[in-house]
Amino acid sequence: MAIVRGVIEMTLGQKIKDHRVNLGETMEEYGKHFEPPAHKSIVSKWEKDISKPNNKRLKLIADDMNITVTELLNGSGKT
Repeated sequence: MAIVRGVIEMTLGQKIKDHRVNLGETMEEYGKHFEPPAHKSIVSKWEKDISKPNNKRLKLIADDMNITVTELLNGSGKT
């Protein structure tokens, strides 16, 4: 987490993990949302901020969270 203008912002990985946990899914189950499926080790790397999903997957994640890709990557912009 980072503090930006007094607001705690989650990293991309933290947002992905939070969303997956809220869905009640394991990394393996969550990976099946994508075509081709993302192996649980890939989902783990996303959640640990070791790597980022590709653009197509970022769009799917953002859509599922009802936010834009920009909001997913940079935060809501709300203070």
